[in-house]
Amino acid sequence: MRWRPWALGILGFIAVILAIDWAIATKRMTRIDFEVSLDPPEVVADGQSTTVVSVRVTEQGVPRANDLLQAWLATGSGRVLPTWMYTDEDGRATIELTPNRYTPYDPQDKLELSVVDINIGRLVEVGAQETVDIPLIKPQ
Repeated sequence: MRWRPWALGILGFIAVILAIDWAIATKRMTRIDFEVSLDPPEVVADGQSTTVVSVRVTEQGVPRANDLLQAWLATGSGRVLPTWMYTDEDGRATIELTPNRYTPYDPQDKLELSVVDINIGRLVEVGAQETVDIPLIKPQ
């Protein structure tokens, strides 16, 4: 099948636009900051206790409102709710985290929560990511 020159030109134009968007988004990622707080700052690994992780996303100090965030446990096991959320007008989102119960077979001694903001690019999905260490207390 022979490609017509205009079809290759259109494909090339689309590729250039996507490459420019990716380059701009990659540059913007260096200006994205995550502020994270835990309430309470430590959580008992008993399968019932929870901590609320508050994440604030800013770009050069300006809150990033209505950004889509995704959260998951990078290390350890437990329940993360919600796993997808939008930031509010102040760039904040909250996540409830409940670690699994500490047992000899599943020693919960470390939890790491990863949060990614996937709204950095306009056309190409590029995400800024933060990893949060969650201090655990061994149950009695």
